Amino acid sequence: MTAREIYRVNLFKWPLWVNAPFYGSATRVVEDGVLTITLTGGDSYAIVNFAGLVPGERYVWSVDVRSDATDGHVSTQLFETDWTPVASDRTANGRARIAFTAPSNGKVMIRFDGIDLEEGSGRSFSRPQLELESTWDESLPFFYYGTMPRQ
Repeated sequence: MTAREIYRVNLFKWPLWVNAPFYGSATRVVEDGVLTITLTGGDSYAIVNFAGLVPGERYVWSVDVRSDATDGHVSTQLFETDWTPVASDRTANGRARIAFTAPSNGKVMIRFDGIDLEEGSGRSFSRPQLELESTWDESLPFFYYGTMPRQ
């Protein structure tokens, strides 16, 4: 019996959030590979657009989430570029995982939400990963993001 070799590639272009093209009016701070969104009045979200997915292909988006709000839940949502929902996850502190099928144009908007935030509280996101569902394996250990292969 031979072991099946799996080559995992993080397709997310900004695994440490550096230079990620965010928009949305929430206060965003990126430090040491962690994106923190803080509610300071107004909207409490940040969005990054991602293109280049193969239409109809299955993918898995995962990210570590933390909240200092009372309920401790964090919402991560994927939308098509016309705001049609693709998939979402509302996770208590831990690892959010969203399996989804790429839309026909190969583009998704990833929304990091500060829903239910109290004024001045924040949500943190780290270790973002986007990969083919065919290579994703929960039992495989995480690898250091600085040396992770990326396209």
